[in-house]
Amino acid sequence: MGLFFLRVNKLWETGVFDYDSAKNSIILTELNSGNFANLFHHASPGFYLIYLPIHSLFNNFLFLEYFTALLNLLAIWLLVLHFSRLFHFNSNMFLWLLAFVGSAVYQIVSSRYLAMEALSLLLFVLIFIHYHKSLVRPENNRYIIFAQIILSLGVGVNYKFILVILVFWGYEILFAKRKWNLKMLFTSAFIFVAPFVFYTFLGWLLGIGWDNYGKHFFVQAFIKDMNPNEEVSKFNLDLLYYVKYFLYFENPLSWIGIIVFLFAYQKKSWAIPLLKLSLFVVLAFFLGMSLLQKAPRALLFIFPLIYIIGFLGIFALPIKKWIKYGLITLGIALNIFLTNENVWKYSNSSYPELASVLKLKSPKKIISTAGLGVSPFLSPTTQLQIALTREEVKQYKASGGKYLLFDSYSQIINSQEFEEIKYNSTQILFEKEENSLASPYLFLEHSEYTGLNFEETLLLRKKAIENGLKIRLITFD
Repeated sequence: MGLFFLRVNKLWETGVFDYDSAKNSIILTELNSGNFANLFHHASPGFYLIYLPIHSLFNNFLFLEYFTALLNLLAIWLLVLHFSRLFHFNSNMFLWLLAFVGSAVYQIVSSRYLAMEALSLLLFVLIFIHYHKSLVRPENNRYIIFAQIILSLGVGVNYKFILVILVFWGYEILFAKRKWNLKMLFTSAFIFVAPFVFYTFLGWLLGIGWDNYGKHFFVQAFIKDMNPNEEVSKFNLDLLYYVKYFLYFENPLSWIGIIVFLFAYQKKSWAIPLLKLSLFVVLAFFLGMSLLQKAPRALLFIFPLIYIIGFLGIFALPIKKWIKYGLITLGIALNIFLTNENVWKYSNSSYPELASVLKLKSPKKIISTAGLGVSPFLSPTTQLQIALTREEVKQYKASGGKYLLFDSYSQIINSQEFEEIKYNSTQILFEKEENSLASPYLFLEHSEYTGLNFEETLLLRKKAIENGLKIRLITFD
């Protein structure tokens, strides 16, 4: 319950302020009403199909957020349980490890996104566990087959599972030395082709295009983000971005523990299959993601492994046991402190109050400068349009639109598009500081959008806070 509370604390005040979460909430509402036009948005139909029953049942974004938190907790619990069994941890050690990994900052952050991260992590953990079992029991093919089935499902949830395929293929070739016969190869090919066939058929059946999923997947995975304002290359070499991220935002016991672990275990770390696999996956993702677009979510799959290895390193220290427990207790307390400083502190929002003002005006349509944060609180009769350029605002105004929401989300994506739009104080219907937009994670997650490095991203945040992060509703009347 304590770990669940860390994930959902103040969610009722925050709403779904980041763009992806708000967009997913809108798409789930569309799907629930029978509009399937955006089912393949972000090449993630599996995510929407799994979340849709929860949305249909409760029709409230908070329950979707709670479901997300539970998925994240289940993933952490399964991974910690797997390691605990191998290392023969007693129930006390298991709980300490669960608390240390489960309270890690990014586990809290990713649990609060109404996005694919939590579900992706759960699928990755299941793949990791079954792949490890296939290494320990190579005579039993069902483990490798089950890992591949989950991996193929994962590709339909998150196109970044392509990278998971590459990492495990790398391990398979370099270390597993498994003998693949034609039957296994054909079985694998069928497993990975099946989801593409299914989503192609589903697109045809729903009347949204048999080739719709294929187009979205190919463009999303191999060309560029589907966001029309995205101009950052898929490749962005920066070997220090994630090193700096860990130094600034994650618990130092995690990476200090890994250093201790490498010295303490030495050859053992490569002799034990689970440790060998864990270290390979961590290293492969850390280096691989340093070549691609940057955002903390890029390391989603390896955060728990890093904290688990760090925990093992702390307990490998040649010190008294009570000191080890003291260090882990300190680590858990530090996790909660960092969560408060970087997450909870930015939980209160003015979007619900803005929505109340709009409900009195009952507009059919409003336009916002890049931000979707108000969307969960709007009346179902009010349509929210996103503008990424001044031209879109001009077109909205020319078509008779009356309300413009100046959302400082545009500063987060480093856009200067709307600075030249003029208005006077008599046109302002609502204006307030929006504390949720100052979240450091909101800026860091958009590094992949802006193409800025770590220092530039934090500098952008500093300047945005100095300029004022506000939401301002103006009328053209």
